[in-house]
Amino acid sequence: MRRLHRRSRRGFTLIELLTTISVIMLLASQGVSMYLGVTEQAETTRAKAHLYSVWNSARHDRAFSLAGQAYSAPTALASYSSGETNLDVVSGVCPFDGGPALDTRILVDEDRTDDQTLTLFVKAATGEVWRLQALGDRQPVVSRSTQCSPPAPNVLPQADFSYMPAAPQATRNVTFTNASVDLDGDLTLIEWDLDGDGAFDDGTGETVVHAYPTAGARQVSVRATDDRAGADVHTEQVVIGAAPPTYAQVIASRGPGLYWPMNIVGGEIADISGNGFDGNVAGGSVSNSAIGVVPGGSLFFNGGYIAGPTANELGIRTGDWTFEAWVNAPVLTDPKAVGGAREAGALWVDGDRPLLWAEDGTTLIGAATMLPNQWYHIVGTRQGNILSIYLNGILVGTSDNPNLGTTNGNTPTRIGADPASPNSGDRIRGNIDEVAIYSRALSAAEVLGNYQAATG
Repeated sequence: MRRLHRRSRRGFTLIELLTTISVIMLLASQGVSMYLGVTEQAETTRAKAHLYSVWNSARHDRAFSLAGQAYSAPTALASYSSGETNLDVVSGVCPFDGGPALDTRILVDEDRTDDQTLTLFVKAATGEVWRLQALGDRQPVVSRSTQCSPPAPNVLPQADFSYMPAAPQATRNVTFTNASVDLDGDLTLIEWDLDGDGAFDDGTGETVVHAYPTAGARQVSVRATDDRAGADVHTEQVVIGAAPPTYAQVIASRGPGLYWPMNIVGGEIADISGNGFDGNVAGGSVSNSAIGVVPGGSLFFNGGYIAGPTANELGIRTGDWTFEAWVNAPVLTDPKAVGGAREAGALWVDGDRPLLWAEDGTTLIGAATMLPNQWYHIVGTRQGNILSIYLNGILVGTSDNPNLGTTNGNTPTRIGADPASPNSGDRIRGNIDEVAIYSRALSAAEVLGNYQAATG
């Protein structure tokens, strides 16, 4: 390869070309129209000579040293300052990306396939960028370019988050939602530290869900990283309240006369109300199931039913009462019995509607629909002459029945079959959980509270 200062047949030497640039820079700083010319001022001559020395060393030795710092070509950056003239040597296209704010800078980029082609970029104090290029035998040409303008400094993102519920409780899920913003770009990574150990290893993404096992204050942090690797961290103290009462505790607080969590233990279904009204399987298949509304599972009814105490024993034949159960059926077509007491009332599923049957023959169909393979909380109450039916904590039907409480008898309570005709084809197929019977009418607030105790 020929040396840079060697002339082509009609081209310029590097010395002449750099001299031309010095004029361009001087005129640019003074706001004078640009033109090509030659000058030999002492300061620019020294700058020109130093530039040539550094560049020539870089291209032949592939490395050089400046101000005690070593550089290696072709990615080296060297600077020379003389008065108001600053010269940079860069192997690349743009000398201004991320560099220091200099008034005037020059890029020298020798074409590796033609050593007679020399390109220089000049940035004036005005911020404008000029491209000077000598191509073989032709005269140097000057053009303006803006693609080498330095990028604006990165504005760091502002990390933030919110959480729900506003008053979280132990054992219940807390949903954390990212609220970070980046004012000059995009966020590329959201990381979470939910246990306050300083490690962002508890989740990534816009939302994370976590349940804390115990009450207490927790340090929660989110780290937001933007598309230029800038990051910000926001930390808050989240106070976790005491765990809410369990579903069983809530039901027990209502004073049920019978409460079956619906698990077969030793051939019986235990009553945990304290009244000793255990149930027994009859008429076919009833088995434990792993799925349930609350931990502990439920019972799957596939042709059988459970027999329990009579309406007289429960104290519900002539007075107020409440029947409560959770139901999950794979098919909702014909009417199927959930269960109750013949001398009081019973819960049914009438196709896709909840139904309350009373001992006087009255049927109250709820104005709400159900879907297969989903859990539903069904509650029926009698208070005086008023029948009410609830679905998932919401009142969906009422009626006034003056003849309630007139039926005599002493038949067992039955769950999973028609209490008046257990051998009929009305036995339900599906899961039933958390059956409770009360000798009073639960209020609308109590019914809703029971539903929420299981669903959070």
